[in-house]
Amino acid sequence: VDSAVLINKKLENNLKRQYLYAINYAISNKDYEVAPYIVVREIANANINLLDTVYAKFSEQIKKSKYGQQLKQLIENRKAN
Repeated sequence: VDSAVLINKKLENNLKRQYLYAINYAISNKDYEVAPYIVVREIANANINLLDTVYAKFSEQIKKSKYGQQLKQLIENRKAN
């Protein structure tokens, strides 16, 4: 039982780390179209406020890109639900 708890905790920590790395990468590269792609593909299940905050940092050009539009749609759908 203790090993199952330990494994579960490591999996949770790994997921948190994945989210933090993806967010950091997206914000660091906010002027490139890869940023919304990373958000959409890697951390789509993140907290809606976090997604919205990252999206707000993108320039208008990035927001109008293919993945910028997908991220916007993802945020709007999650807010509607």
